Amino acid sequence: MQRHNKASAALLFLLCVLLVLTGACNDGKRSGSQGNAKTTPQSEPGSRYSFEAHLSQGTRTIDVFTEGNGSLRALTIIQTQEGVADTIKKEIDGVVVNAACADLDRDSIPEIYVFAQSARSGSYANLYAFQIDQPSRQSILLPELDKRQSAGYLGHDTLWVQDSILVRRFPVYTEGDINVSATGGSRTLEYILQRDPQGNLYLHVSRVSNNR
Repeated sequence: MQRHNKASAALLFLLCVLLVLTGACNDGKRSGSQGNAKTTPQSEPGSRYSFEAHLSQGTRTIDVFTEGNGSLRALTIIQTQEGVADTIKKEIDGVVVNAACADLDRDSIPEIYVFAQSARSGSYANLYAFQIDQPSRQSILLPELDKRQSAGYLGHDTLWVQDSILVRRFPVYTEGDINVSATGGSRTLEYILQRDPQGNLYLHVSRVSNNR
């Protein structure tokens, strides 16, 4: 009977030891999983870009990003088609707020449009645009406003591509308005993309509308 009790006690002791060891192993596995989970976000590279966009047009992919946080920033555009990459680099003024790829002149050669706002209080519009396959990288410029178009203009532009036109909208200020409160409604300009006799691309105002 005593030998039987001793054997039972020994067996019970061994079971307890096995349970403790098994629990320790499981704790170790759980700790390891938590450690990997914590390091996963750190293993993904943090973006160093102040703006980043990924666009596509047909078989092309276009990556647009800027570096820097001051009024002057470094713009990089990388176009990739059939595994061949082409890069445009340019120093720009302002904060990029959007980008678009479009074929506004419908010549089957797309353009890239990068929309920025100046760091000054008026948030004036800046446009950086290029035809993608143009070797000279001629810029497509946003025209200066004429006297009629600029009446009541103090900045705060918004630019975007809509179908086959470039649209620009801004608030209209009347006498006595402060910079953050325009009472004259808004003005919308629609631009079409054309070529001059020398073959250079330029934006031309096709329509102006005032909205109250």
